[in-house]
Amino acid sequence: MQHGPNPFWADLAHDLPLAATLIFIIADSAADLAGRSRVWWWWALPTAVLAPVIHFFPQPGDMAQGAVSVGA
Repeated sequence: MQHGPNPFWADLAHDLPLAATLIFIIADSAADLAGRSRVWWWWALPTAVLAPVIHFFPQPGDMAQGAVSVGA
């Protein structure tokens, strides 16, 4: 949908799953480095916070995804 008709929800359908995957990788790596078990909200909470940013503020959402990519 992002690369086709591009409806208003396309950024959420395209960008949010990518960001969530990278946030999950960061949370999993941090848990491994700390020697702790991963907790689900370590990745779910930042993803939920990022969702409205991606939807309502596309340019800052893109920059946040760039930061998440660098972190991963």
